[in-house]
Amino acid sequence: MITIELLYFAVCKAKVDLAVLIDGSQSVDYFAVGNFRRCLQFVKNFVSGFNIAKEGTHVGIVVFSKNAEIIFGFEEYFSVQTMLTAIDSIKYPRSGTHTGKALDVVRTKLLDASARQGVPNILLVMTDGASQVSLRPPPKG
Repeated sequence: MITIELLYFAVCKAKVDLAVLIDGSQSVDYFAVGNFRRCLQFVKNFVSGFNIAKEGTHVGIVVFSKNAEIIFGFEEYFSVQTMLTAIDSIKYPRSGTHTGKALDVVRTKLLDASARQGVPNILLVMTDGASQVSLRPPPKG
């Protein structure tokens, strides 16, 4: 069983674009029912440690299983409280683990599409194991 404690720490004032990729595959809850919700609680605690604001940190969240879904992009929430409410409403997809497809969605539809110029990008990946699909490098050319 995974235990997550609420930690109190200073808010990071860095201006970053933070992408969070969350595994929603069926195996996440396999060892303990409720692990997916625990992962969401971890994400809520984590993003609460940043200065979420128009001129501060922007957060985008993608949940994946067989498919990857952008839950919200970098330009949707500029307050911690509204973001936490949105995270609470994330549904658990309970399907396969297609990590490569999810990483591609994060890169092309989140980071390349809406990350701010000159602002560092950070990607937090939360997964419970190996992808069900081979990860191969993109074709050259």
